[in-house]
Amino acid sequence: MEKKQSRFPMRIFIDTLAAGLRWTMALIFAWHVIPPTISHVLGKSYLPDELEAQTIAVHALLVVTVIWLAFGLRTRVVAVLGGTLFVAHGLLGQDDLSHGAPVMWLIIAVGLIGSALAVVGGGRWCMYRGGWSVPV
Repeated sequence: MEKKQSRFPMRIFIDTLAAGLRWTMALIFAWHVIPPTISHVLGKSYLPDELEAQTIAVHALLVVTVIWLAFGLRTRVVAVLGGTLFVAHGLLGQDDLSHGAPVMWLIIAVGLIGSALAVVGGGRWCMYRGGWSVPV
């Protein structure tokens, strides 16, 4: 008997879902970074002086994470590192993470998306699909 091919293979679905999750995580990070950066450039900084350097450093790292996630470079590692940075920054409460949304929902969403990307990778449309490198 011949094996019947499905019209919508599961691998294509998982790759498409992973690409969507990758872009969702990148957009959440960009949404977190862009408004405070614009307000800082315009001179309307809302942060105390002692937190400003830390927040600028975290935002710079998140910008790098957005770029790497958008292009699909080492998605598993970048999703875990960016998610950890975002969650830790949100839990420490060093700035207004939410821009109107409840902070805990953003932290939970980033944690779940980062975990899913760590398991399945970035999907079919990545520039570099390295995966985990395990020496034998």
